[in-house]
Amino acid sequence: MKIMIKFPACLLMCGIALSVVSCVHPSAPAETQAAIPTEDPFMIYGKSQAYSGSVGARAAIFTLTWAEDGNVAGRYYHLGDGVVFQLKGKNTTDGQLVLTEFANGTQSAILTLSKSVSQRFITWTGEMHNTDGRVLAVTFSRTL
Repeated sequence: MKIMIKFPACLLMCGIALSVVSCVHPSAPAETQAAIPTEDPFMIYGKSQAYSGSVGARAAIFTLTWAEDGNVAGRYYHLGDGVVFQLKGKNTTDGQLVLTEFANGTQSAILTLSKSVSQRFITWTGEMHNTDGRVLAVTFSRTL
């Protein structure tokens, strides 16, 4: 019988039985469930999806494209002025989304959002933390 042990041998004796327990070096990061995207029955991967909502008191239109690995890319603009902000981020846990906003190629904010699903809508709600210190409420929705 061949026994493979990664680091110093860890032996655990329980009564008469002798078990070999695999050891992992303390500095090695443990895999977590959050690192693996969760299957979402409402998601259409690889296609842009449009959402309407607001950033602070201003109306906004969001367009996001979701990848199966949890990456999200897109943009949004405010109605009226048409200034476009690029978005990149990750949806690693079902119902949690973190996006970085870029204005003219420079990071300008971080958005942290949570998803809620009703019979008719998917809504993302959270906050935008701007690099200048402002914090704005953000919400956007689409129909199912």
